[in-house]
Amino acid sequence: MKKLSMLVVHICLLSMVGFSGQVGAYDEVSLKKIKALGNCPSCDLSEANLEGANLRGANLSNSNLEGANLKGAYLSNSNLKGANLEGADLWKANLFKANLKGADLKGANLYKANLRGANLTGANLEGANLRGASLTGANLEGENLTGANLEGESLTGADLSPACYGMAAVCASVVLLDERDKQLMNNNFQNTLEYSKSGNRTGWSNPDSGHSGTTVARTATQSTTVGYEYCREFTTTVNVAGEDRQGYGTACRKPDGSWEIQ
Repeated sequence: MKKLSMLVVHICLLSMVGFSGQVGAYDEVSLKKIKALGNCPSCDLSEANLEGANLRGANLSNSNLEGANLKGAYLSNSNLKGANLEGADLWKANLFKANLKGADLKGANLYKANLRGANLTGANLEGANLRGASLTGANLEGENLTGANLEGESLTGADLSPACYGMAAVCASVVLLDERDKQLMNNNFQNTLEYSKSGNRTGWSNPDSGHSGTTVARTATQSTTVGYEYCREFTTTVNVAGEDRQGYGTACRKPDGSWEIQ
């Protein structure tokens, strides 16, 4: 009974300090649970006000956070797998190494959010605002970026599928490519880096989709990174619906002969 009473007191104190109250669609029990325990899988926290909340390492898997206010929230290493974050405000939120696999972030505000090392495999980022966000080292394989605002974000080392090459301008087009397009694009990219002379432009095109692209590689230099032989700077262009999108970066050759974006 004493432990239970202390928990009730703790919940009451938390409701007065660190979180501002808000009338919304969320379940009050779920809100108190996340505040007191820091974990609330499969909870209803839609439209809850969790601005600035410390939820480091929290388990919020499969929870409903639609429309929630998570401005500046600390969500590093949190488990948000399968969570519904549609329309949520994650302005400057810290999602370092968060698990967002399969999460729905449609229309979410991720302005200047820290998504470094986050797992966004299969996440829905349709219409999300990623302006100024850091996605360095994030895994975005299979994500939906349709209509996403990728202006000014950092995608260094991000894994967005072999054909996306970690570049925002190209990624915005890659989501519109079919599997054949991606295969042709990747083959062109690998062959250009392996065989083409510096400055030579090589291309690919798919008559079925009407999409095309080019790759230009620069002179190879010895790699200073363990596990790689040498590196080449490159520029790649994708043409979708008559519009060219260009990206550039550096790729290094692995011992197996494949080239990997740095």
